Amino acid sequence: MSTRFGIKGSDAPALLQQLGLRIPAQPNRVTHWLPHDPWGSGRCLRQGSSEFLIELDSSEMPALPAGGEAFPNAWPLIRSDHSQLLSGDSWSRDLAQLCSFDFARLQDEPDLVVMTLLAGIGVTLIREPAATSTDFALRLWCDASFSTYLQDCLNTIRGSR
Repeated sequence: MSTRFGIKGSDAPALLQQLGLRIPAQPNRVTHWLPHDPWGSGRCLRQGSSEFLIELDSSEMPALPAGGEAFPNAWPLIRSDHSQLLSGDSWSRDLAQLCSFDFARLQDEPDLVVMTLLAGIGVTLIREPAATSTDFALRLWCDASFSTYLQDCLNTIRGSR
């Protein structure tokens, strides 16, 4: 079980850095954390210049300070989207049946955040760190109301091999 939340606003980068989180320097990039990092393992997606999705691999929600006077232009976002990990070396080929994105780009740009349509559903995709250079894992997020439909589509393409 993971914990997900967002921070948005022009003061969001400074607030997250004060909290000790490493954040991506550029929009549409992801930074992964390891278990020894201050907040444990997880990831931070920068979805534009001032919007961040934070997902911790723990179910514990850390205490977040209010923006207050120090960060008046930073506010939390509730995230209730569905998150799923896809692992295995054939996912990039399989997902090409449902999406026009060239997944080979993730080999060259492993920190890329991709916002695209998958089976007609808006999704966000990132590549997850792998144990070896030949391992391939993707994490995707979508609106939770589409999770069953999306899972059915994924099962169909995996079963058609």
